[in-house]
Amino acid sequence: MRKQDCFHFGTVTRTHALKGEVVAHLLADNNTHFKNLESVFVELNNQLVPFFISGISIRGNSAIIKFDDYDSKEEGQKLIKCMLFLPNVMMPEPEEGEVNHHQLVGYAMLDPAGKPLGAIEAIDEYPAQLIIRTTHQGREVLIPMADDFVVQIDHEAKTVTLNLPEGYIDLYLG
Repeated sequence: MRKQDCFHFGTVTRTHALKGEVVAHLLADNNTHFKNLESVFVELNNQLVPFFISGISIRGNSAIIKFDDYDSKEEGQKLIKCMLFLPNVMMPEPEEGEVNHHQLVGYAMLDPAGKPLGAIEAIDEYPAQLIIRTTHQGREVLIPMADDFVVQIDHEAKTVTLNLPEGYIDLYLG
């Protein structure tokens, strides 16, 4: 499976108990539709590897997952910090008034005057907030996905209008 055909579903954060279970932080706000997952893709060495699930328990944004053939705490520790992916066809539809940030990858970013700022290459999850990752003039630029910066999301035009502080992108250009 190619990474562009999948969405980032969660990240393994730690082991649970002694029989290979892991705890994953899930990115979606409502995870109840994932309670019957049979498999996920785990990113190992920049490759998506299918992992079959023998048990999963979800509470809020946290899941305890038991993968087939992972039967010890030591095996589970190998997966800490690994990202979990699911095929795009399994992406839940956002509820009315909500935005599924995975859908924004590929959208064009514009300033309030309509000037292009680049395309959204990825949206990464950091402990404090979501970060938009893009490339501008050959340099990687990270932009907090904060209400103060995101002015408008137009799904029809596939654009995100950002109101960034003056000189923000110039900080990355050196």
